[in-house]
Amino acid sequence: MNTVWSVAVWGLCLSLLGCAHEGYRPADVPAMPQTGSERLVLRQLDGHLARVRSCLDEDGSGLLDVAFTIGTDGRVHDAVVARNTSGSERTAACVHRRIASLYFDPAPARPIAREHRFAFCAEGHEGTCRLGPVQGARDPFFADQVRSLERQIVACQAQRAPQDRAILSVELTVDRSGKVRSGWVPRALPSGTPLAACAVAPLLNQEVTREALAEPRTVRFTLGLPPVQRAAAAQQVASN
Repeated sequence: MNTVWSVAVWGLCLSLLGCAHEGYRPADVPAMPQTGSERLVLRQLDGHLARVRSCLDEDGSGLLDVAFTIGTDGRVHDAVVARNTSGSERTAACVHRRIASLYFDPAPARPIAREHRFAFCAEGHEGTCRLGPVQGARDPFFADQVRSLERQIVACQAQRAPQDRAILSVELTVDRSGKVRSGWVPRALPSGTPLAACAVAPLLNQEVTREALAEPRTVRFTLGLPPVQRAAAAQQVASN
């Protein structure tokens, strides 16, 4: 009888423990998500990234590249800040923390690897916003001379669309005489912005350096154009 009673008691205990274990789920762990199409997952990502951008108002100006993978469990894995030209570790840490904590429901059927670039200017910034170094300049003096052309871009913005904002990736070719001979904008945000024309046309034939170059140079840089203040816009137009 004692043996039967012991078996019954242990069976009841194991049953209760099994039920308790099966029903246990920490409050901060969401249920396994449903599986959805990649299109639905990326639509969620657009909304998530809009909230992540609040990190960019903290301080600094620059480019911040993030790489991450959206797993089949709805979580973000292997998030890493691959590039940060702003010099603000606080901004980078904020973006990394929020990207790493994202949750997707529905989740993808297979992992989705993504890369995303955030380009941002400090709050209240006026004029052009330098979002990274001038690539291909080879020396600081030449880079400073290229940056001195930015006032021509702001003057163009003041005439065309002073209240617009844009992020422009610019590529210029400087010939042996030290003048800008050609250029283009390989990437502009928002796409189709009229300010893309301001990044090249006003700079053509502008002198970057008076020293003869051994060979033509191609320089690349990314800049942000926040809205031009009314007084600044009037001043820029008047100076032309």
